[in-house]
Amino acid sequence: MSENAIGYRLEGRVATLRFDDGKANALSPVAIDALSAGLDRAEKEILAALRLDPDYPRARKLLFSLRYRQKRFDEAVEVSRRLIEGADAGDSRFVTRVARAYRQAGRLEEGLREYRSRFEGGERRLGALLCRLLFEAGDTEAARTVARAVLATEPLNEAAMDTAFNVAMRQGRPGDVEPLLEAALAVNGRSVAHLNYMAFVRESEGDLPGAERLLLDALEVDPEHGASLVNLGRIYARHGRPDEAVPLLRRALDGNPGNADARKLLDQIESEISD
Repeated sequence: MSENAIGYRLEGRVATLRFDDGKANALSPVAIDALSAGLDRAEKEILAALRLDPDYPRARKLLFSLRYRQKRFDEAVEVSRRLIEGADAGDSRFVTRVARAYRQAGRLEEGLREYRSRFEGGERRLGALLCRLLFEAGDTEAARTVARAVLATEPLNEAAMDTAFNVAMRQGRPGDVEPLLEAALAVNGRSVAHLNYMAFVRESEGDLPGAERLLLDALEVDPEHGASLVNLGRIYARHGRPDEAVPLLRRALDGNPGNADARKLLDQIESEISD
């Protein structure tokens, strides 16, 4: 039997949630980012769902997102502990938020001790979180080493790739991740995330046609992928093609009205046009 999906209605920045089956279910980033004044209502519904099934992973993930948005970082860390050992271990957005929750809670050293010990003890699935914790702590070389160790056996691990990419960007050497991205795309040439990363590398090398082609490939896979739309729009805007950027950014906002990057860039373009 299929699960009943959550029903929700957006009213400005408020998401009204409905749990048809008494449990929590996955919300899109649009809904999570639009919760705002609906946080209290959402919290009651999620906690009710967890009373029915304390191990329901999607309910826990939504609770983590709420705690994070409420800046209750200690509680977010505790909620994350079961999730990080499961299917979410390679989820880039989730892993990044968990590492930042540790930092915001003043528990980075604690997290590093625990996850380094467990990773070195054979729990290799935790490597993506460990490298992100190292990155948040400012130890970029250690973060790079662990990320590459993860990617050697899991080339499509998006969380580890995101850390490797951010280390390379921070060090001013985006080309360092090109072999890692090539290995990932050799496994899955339609991975939208990796096509986007490679587009950044190509743009940093001055290969604008190559970057554009990669982002168009990503949009062929997922025509409404927000990051791909924004990244291609950004390239067009930077290089004298604002008329082509605007419809891409509007599409991104149609899919996610809370897309701050799309909104900021669109406002900037429209302001320059009006001037």
